[in-house]
Amino acid sequence: MYDVYRARLRGQVERKASIFRTSVKDDERIFEIDIDGTEAHEIMLYEEHVLTREELKKILSALEKLRIEKRDGRIELDLRYEDIHELIEGYVINEVGLEIGGKIHTGRSRNDQVALDIRMSLRSDLNETSDLLLSLINTILEKAEEYLKRLKFTQVRVRDHYPIARIEINSQEFKKLLAVRKKISHYLRKLGYKHITVDLNGYQTGSLNS
Repeated sequence: MYDVYRARLRGQVERKASIFRTSVKDDERIFEIDIDGTEAHEIMLYEEHVLTREELKKILSALEKLRIEKRDGRIELDLRYEDIHELIEGYVINEVGLEIGGKIHTGRSRNDQVALDIRMSLRSDLNETSDLLLSLINTILEKAEEYLKRLKFTQVRVRDHYPIARIEINSQEFKKLLAVRKKISHYLRKLGYKHITVDLNGYQTGSLNS
């Protein structure tokens, strides 16, 4: 283990003290995000001539090795480190030495690392939530359209404008829809819609997302 307190304390930090102050377990969810951000920073340092090409290659290789070992479950989170940023730094230094590894956070404060990880983590969470929401909407629309087809409508499309569901059917079947409108309204409300409308232009082709 790379001793980050080498210049401050003469002895090793006691385990109880390490566990009390560490956030490594809490930071685990941003493990790969921090690696991504660190790799981007290293490339910037190379482009600004702070790192040589060979130094960059060694640091990136160490970071990717760490990523793979973590995915494969071959590395445990060492609670002697204060946080995940320090753990990653320590791993790189152990791999490539202090002279090269000690440069990985040049020009980068801990606040910079934390802010970047939070933004990237939030973006990832938002993307995941959006995907799940779109999947849910598609499932609801499929159920709505299947129900209308069971009612023997020949051409059917339901569009989501939550809390409004807009129904498109062949205009020649408007009278039929009026006859079963209460059934349709009841079913679509169970799916979560508050208002149900019918497109007076009838069923439209070539406008899937309108």
